[in-house]
Amino acid sequence: MYSFITQNQSIQIRGILKVQSVGELAATINEDFRNQKKITIDLSELQELTLSTVMKLITLQTNYRNSGKLILFKGLSNKSVSGTFGLAGKRYLLGNVA
Repeated sequence: MYSFITQNQSIQIRGILKVQSVGELAATINEDFRNQKKITIDLSELQELTLSTVMKLITLQTNYRNSGKLILFKGLSNKSVSGTFGLAGKRYLLGNVA
């Protein structure tokens, strides 16, 4: 279970974000942030972030970068997020950390 909380230029994700949910994240970005060039995705309230979900987030980030939008991630120091693959690995893979 997860929820998206949208604010001015950011989305906070709470709960557990699974690979299948990244498509809904993209739909939220398309709907709520269609005119913005920079969006921050806050992962600090997530309870779990697997390597496969990280890889899907990287694909999302790359696709938006190619269309002129900058997606930044913050909150990777959250203890539950740093578990599976390790915080250093996730930071490296997600690249642009806000």
